[in-house]
Amino acid sequence: MSSKIYSIKCPNCSAPLKIQGGGRITTITCQYCGSVIDINKHYRVLYQFRHKYGPPVPLKLGMQGEIKGVKWTIIGWVSYKTVELPTQRWSEFFLYSEIYGYAWLVYDEKQFYFSRRVRDFPLLMWEKRKRPRTIFYRRGHFVAKEDSYIAEIDFVQGELTWIAKAGDKIECWDYNGSRARSLSIEKSKDEIEVYLNEKLRPQSIHEAFGIKINKKGKKDKTNKRVSLYYKGMITLLIILLITIVASFLTPKTILKNRTNHPFDMMFKVDSSAFLTQIQIKAPSAFELDSCTLELYKNGKRIYLINRYTSLSDDKLLQANSWHYNSNKVNIYIKLKEGLYRLSLRLKYPISIHRQLTITVKENTIRLLLILPLFIIIAILSFKGIKEWLFASKIGKIVFWTSVLSIGVALIGIGAFITIAFLYFVIVLPMKNGEIEWGDILNDE
Repeated sequence: MSSKIYSIKCPNCSAPLKIQGGGRITTITCQYCGSVIDINKHYRVLYQFRHKYGPPVPLKLGMQGEIKGVKWTIIGWVSYKTVELPTQRWSEFFLYSEIYGYAWLVYDEKQFYFSRRVRDFPLLMWEKRKRPRTIFYRRGHFVAKEDSYIAEIDFVQGELTWIAKAGDKIECWDYNGSRARSLSIEKSKDEIEVYLNEKLRPQSIHEAFGIKINKKGKKDKTNKRVSLYYKGMITLLIILLITIVASFLTPKTILKNRTNHPFDMMFKVDSSAFLTQIQIKAPSAFELDSCTLELYKNGKRIYLINRYTSLSDDKLLQANSWHYNSNKVNIYIKLKEGLYRLSLRLKYPISIHRQLTITVKENTIRLLLILPLFIIIAILSFKGIKEWLFASKIGKIVFWTSVLSIGVALIGIGAFITIAFLYFVIVLPMKNGEIEWGDILNDE
């Protein structure tokens, strides 16, 4: 192929035009007036793209760049849009190489795809099988992305090997494959063409064609969104860290008593910013189950709790009664500032050598309240971590290995919880004589 570049003038506006796409070029579209010029028929104007403007794209005619070790020149540009709503648009840039001929660089939603026409695809078999949803081609497996759709030409600029008109329609079938490959089958009025596409990293195209991401005086919206994303993540992490640190530093003990007798004691709450924690610790579950706790303010009982009852007169309660076989319970209450009386009653006497420990702390933060914030951060960071890991093959292996390990761990935890539940609810009570087999087998 000859590397000579031919220069002509547009018959409509006399603007200089360069033809650099080789001998198969049929038309060239003037980027100044939109006239489509037939090169093979005395450069006559076929029609014009009146009032047609191309969508914002990072590439332009005449740019040169290296893709897959080959130097290509952008000589043409066709913009398509779907006929059905919601409307989707993408651009296809016509590439030319003196040695390798023609190819396409597709730009769709800020992603780039290198596309070349293939002629060994079994089209007759594909049509005979009524356009199946799965295809095996060149040792690859391709699955239909969606049903076929109609697209039409919305804008044309530069050189092409066929006559493209505004509104020309094609029917498209898209198939996704492995290793970032896909197939596109396009049917026009004249023929069916098949293209093999390969997804490329946007950064590699930017570097190959010398695209500047940030223009002087303008902010890149993508980078701005990324910056806001990281700022938000850092803010949430700081909040989480402060909350965790505060949960250990802020609690203040305002009452502590070790006893084996009922008692009434006063304590004062100085701050209502956080929760108040009341902890009862007993030598065994039997001593704990004999406890009844009452809380009074201004002579009025506002709170009562024991093994079987959880009661709050003014709905200040933030915890349930403790579980079976527990020897320690933490009760969290939202108390206002003021003076309170704590009353402990015992159902059964406790040995002098076995004592209860009752502790009251204010400004307590339950770690359970931190869990939702941690889950939110984990969900928000998942996408960023995935994109970072998927930038390399090793990253992909690490990501999917981590996902598999977490899945196995969750299955193991679920099995452990199930076994523990069966043991404590059925096996242990049976050993103690609390449950008989007949109670399990019979409905009565």
